Amino acid sequence: MNAEQFTKDFKALAQSTKLPFQVQEELWTMINGLPFHSRLFNAMPSKFDQVDKVISEGIRSIYQPHSTRSVTELDRIGRCLDKIQPGARSTIPQAGRGAFATRLIRKGEVVIGTPLIFTPTDDFYRMYQGDWIMQSAPPDRNNLKRMQLIINYSWKHPESSLFLIPYGPLAQLINHNQTQANVRVQWAKHGEMSQNHAWLTKSPEAIFPSATPGLFWDFIAMREIQPGEEIFLDYGDDWEKAWTEHVKNWKPPIDAEDYISARQWVQENPDAMLRTEEEQGIDPYPDNFEMRCIADIIELYTAEENLTNDQAKDLWHEKAQSSEYSTKTSSNATEATISLSKLLFDV
Repeated sequence: MNAEQFTKDFKALAQSTKLPFQVQEELWTMINGLPFHSRLFNAMPSKFDQVDKVISEGIRSIYQPHSTRSVTELDRIGRCLDKIQPGARSTIPQAGRGAFATRLIRKGEVVIGTPLIFTPTDDFYRMYQGDWIMQSAPPDRNNLKRMQLIINYSWKHPESSLFLIPYGPLAQLINHNQTQANVRVQWAKHGEMSQNHAWLTKSPEAIFPSATPGLFWDFIAMREIQPGEEIFLDYGDDWEKAWTEHVKNWKPPIDAEDYISARQWVQENPDAMLRTEEEQGIDPYPDNFEMRCIADIIELYTAEENLTNDQAKDLWHEKAQSSEYSTKTSSNATEATISLSKLLFDV
């Protein structure tokens, strides 16, 4: 709706200043050519001759034709999303969840498809030591703490710096199995979905600034897949070697059999009262639990003490653990929704 309002404001301004039609068109082209990638810019009409249509019929009018497909076209280039479904646990030990066939899938069929986003290097995944919650100081780039988990779901050729990240439904649940692989990956045909073969010859620097994906994968059945069968992909020899080494050397933590995630605990105890720090001293949560308050305390402090947002953040940082803050917020529980905003997370 912001893009629609921007378009109307532009036209109203152009008319009130009596700009010639050609100047309006050139100005609109210049605005669309600005090097900004945002949801607003992506939603605005790219062509000036669409401006009047947006004003009279709304922003949806220029996108609706692209969102509607005939049955014939869907049969030709569409991707079904119901051929596989998630499973709570893979048939491979330690692999986590998995993807399973919902019906018979013929050899050569597209099992699932996925667009790709990408990063030019692994800088995106690096998590440095720093105060990530309060952001009181910039991360220390000399102290790499860990890599983001999403790196495990990214694809990269050994001779390239480009990381490809599939983000289509269920694609991330397809596990590795060299001996039982029943799907393979291939580029979608040029023009189908978002696949643009011209991108295959571009450098990472050339494709990274794009705001929309131009690469798309299809997972193709290598043989007939039976209903209920787990979907497997061969990740390659290097991955197989690394996985075998991991399984060989990995030892479960103490009390691993009793492990429960915070999400699972909350689901199994939906009506349980969250424990105070004093109560946790007697009846502690598991070590992997952490309680965080996500109430809008900034708004509360700003309203009560006439502080700026930055001042309120500093005050919250100083008083978050103090009894003064606890007493103050407990008397304003309804306004600050403190009691409803404390949640358990995995550390």
